[in-house]
Amino acid sequence: MKWSTDNISDVKKCMEINPDNGKRELSIRSKFIVEKCCTTIGIPNITEENYESVYDRIFDIEQLLGQAVRWELKDDGYKPIYYPIELEHVKNMVGLTTDGPTLSVEEWKKLINDTKEKIDLRTKELEEKYKDHDKKIPEYVDMRTVSVVTPGVDMPENSETVSLSQLLPYEVKETKDV
Repeated sequence: MKWSTDNISDVKKCMEINPDNGKRELSIRSKFIVEKCCTTIGIPNITEENYESVYDRIFDIEQLLGQAVRWELKDDGYKPIYYPIELEHVKNMVGLTTDGPTLSVEEWKKLINDTKEKIDLRTKELEEKYKDHDKKIPEYVDMRTVSVVTPGVDMPENSETVSLSQLLPYEVKETKDV
């Protein structure tokens, strides 16, 4: 994934202090927006003319796959901290450029429908897998969503997840950020 924030007018609005290292960096929400522009939503660059469409597509992804989440270790185990994306977050990212793919509205609708079908199929597989277990199906599977995890943050052990790259109609390759 290649991306740049050089053209964002006030990039400080997109940043926060990382509690792990004390450095100012892109916020979790901003990183999520960058990732979606690079890999998923089919709108690679955010402009004044398209930021509402970018938000709409991110909203679709959140409804289908769940919000950005970071797992934090608390006294009673790992707990999810959710980071919903609001229109203001996307508007603050106007000027973001990426090397992500472009999808027409028709291609986007097809991607969403195909992804929903795959999630439904995977949910049925997991329901079958857990039917004879005393344990309940993990909540995020039962709700037919998939946890999206911030890169570099470990998932709790024994979690069932479906990687977003398994659901996309094209191959996602990781490259160094620019």
